[in-house]
Amino acid sequence: MEELFGSYLHRWLYGEHGYYRKALIGKDGDFYTAVSASKFFGGSIAYFLLSLLENGKINLPLSIIEIGTHNANLIVDIYEFLSALSEGVLEHTSFYIIEPLEELRNNQQYMLRLKGYPIIHAKNLQDIPINTRGDAFFVSNELFDAFSCELILNNKLACIINSTPKQQKTKPISESSLDLQSNPNDNPKLIWRDFNAIDSLSNTDQVRFSKAFAFAERYGITTGEVPIFWETFVQEICSFSEHFRHWHFISFDYAPLGNSGGFSLRGYKQHRVLGFDEIIENLPILFGDCDITYDVDFTILHKLFAQYGARLIQQARLNTMLIDFGIISLLESYKKYASMKVYEREVLGVRTLLSGGLGERFMGVWFSGG
Repeated sequence: MEELFGSYLHRWLYGEHGYYRKALIGKDGDFYTAVSASKFFGGSIAYFLLSLLENGKINLPLSIIEIGTHNANLIVDIYEFLSALSEGVLEHTSFYIIEPLEELRNNQQYMLRLKGYPIIHAKNLQDIPINTRGDAFFVSNELFDAFSCELILNNKLACIINSTPKQQKTKPISESSLDLQSNPNDNPKLIWRDFNAIDSLSNTDQVRFSKAFAFAERYGITTGEVPIFWETFVQEICSFSEHFRHWHFISFDYAPLGNSGGFSLRGYKQHRVLGFDEIIENLPILFGDCDITYDVDFTILHKLFAQYGARLIQQARLNTMLIDFGIISLLESYKKYASMKVYEREVLGVRTLLSGGLGERFMGVWFSGG
């Protein structure tokens, strides 16, 4: 069996044994996110939303839509802070989560029922009702680096040969070394193919092969990740959003601190970073058992959103964005109501958000339309 790397990666993350169906996030998991670091991440977004309402940049009725949530904590934090900080806003605001994975959707719905929050689930954008008299606010965290991507090197794309879905769970990675025991019948390997050697691919992958080369050429990607599925997503967001009066899209993701000139693809397992070579050398062991991510090229996102009529309002590092959103003022106001112990705990969480580990490594972007 041979398939494009992107098809293999999609199964790795979203297939029957896919990592995101059981992802472990937080202190006891494989990696941190801004959401797991502090509820003030969502709180600052709520605070920012209220400032937009006060300045007339967004209006009620409002639909808040989170895309790519894991445990629904982000939209819950936004809901709770809006409830605490405002009057008359929740009554005119609808909350939605777009979650295609059934396992995650069931877990989220169970948690939301316990809290009694009116947050509605949808499998896709088409399941969300459009209020032509209202505005829409989209929010996502670590969304674009969760899209499957192709890999290109010297005008060749990565393919996986002899790649079969893993049938049993392998042993976890220790902090010191990898356990190299694997199923002898499952020995996937990465190879590089050009246009003259794609007959062994399925018709679907041959079409994607052509699209990936065209995408790479259009955006000047000679070595690295080729996120061909971004374009369809951006087109769908912009097309769906044009039915609202105004809309805003805010997202946060990994971004390079400089041009690495190579592959940023990496894995996370028990807070250990697995490099590109380590992943490729141990595919049968790691399949579905660690997160796979890559740096997001925000210049490509700018061009894609602009192509479909959206305006770039702001782009900044996470720490700068959150400070602009008012996270410091929000934390200081929280001090008036919380015990000193609780306040100091939240201060530590906010410091994590603003520090180099997250604050400098992540980028925030804000697009608008309508």
